[in-house]
Amino acid sequence: MLKKIPLFYHPTAIIFVDDQELFIHSTLAIVDNLSDCRSFIDPKEALKYVQSTNPGAYITENFSNHKQENEILITQKELTKYLSSLERFLCETTLLIDYAMPKLNGLEFCENIENKAFKKIMLTGEAGPNIGIKALNRHLIDRFIYKNSPKVFEEVNQALLELRKEFFEEKYKDLLRRKLPGFLSSQAFGDFFMQIFHKFKGVEYYLINTLGDFLIIDAQGHATWVSVRDRDSQEFIKKFVEAAFEKKPSDDLSFAVEHLKSNDYLLIYGFGTFEKAFKDLILPATPINFERHQCYYATLPVKLNFKIKPLSLQKPIYTLHKEEV
Repeated sequence: MLKKIPLFYHPTAIIFVDDQELFIHSTLAIVDNLSDCRSFIDPKEALKYVQSTNPGAYITENFSNHKQENEILITQKELTKYLSSLERFLCETTLLIDYAMPKLNGLEFCENIENKAFKKIMLTGEAGPNIGIKALNRHLIDRFIYKNSPKVFEEVNQALLELRKEFFEEKYKDLLRRKLPGFLSSQAFGDFFMQIFHKFKGVEYYLINTLGDFLIIDAQGHATWVSVRDRDSQEFIKKFVEAAFEKKPSDDLSFAVEHLKSNDYLLIYGFGTFEKAFKDLILPATPINFERHQCYYATLPVKLNFKIKPLSLQKPIYTLHKEEV
């Protein structure tokens, strides 16, 4: 289990390498969190493809230029472009590899992978536990699963989900080197956020700023804004609103200033903040503690002013590459 959640997440595709075509079909029929899969029966052909693939390239291409000096992590322009394409669901991030294969066994396959960004699961049937443990210790793989386990498909499903989150956690570290609230790193916050995520039937989410504003999106493209504030971010928002009021007083800003004087309310801060009335973005705050961090949170279903191509439009195509004759 991850000690903390990645700061953004969405379903991704896998590459499946196994010389048993029947097992490939059986796995793909049961595993339920795949957005796409490219599978190979010939490990050498698979290795050639893997060596030519840049895992998470679409992510890097879209979120690589974070030069903003303010609290914004992902701009509306960046997210609009990212969510307007189903390509995000086709990013291949994880390898599922059988151990016992002709020409090249699973261990040899992993030894020859040059790109270390891929997450790797090795399926072991003939290999004893020592093979898998040694491969883990050498950092050649991230998980190993016994093919003859009565819960093999359940274990594969869980491992794919966990490793996808690990992939995003590592990818986000490279893309966003910014100071973030301490509560985001706590297990307690991770557990809380995943409860909210499932409550709103989320399939993807994005941390929008360094204050603790997340955008959750479900399979149909419906969005929910989740704001979590610690004392520092609450204070930042208060000063932001007070400065705006001093610069250009209005009844709307006066309402916001008065409500934010206590911690009973918080301000949703993100896309459209400056276009919408502040009254519509002031919400009752619910107190919550994440280990040593005293925080407040609120949720708000939102209708974004840009179109999203959601997961429901992505129809998985399980491409099977058979051995060349």
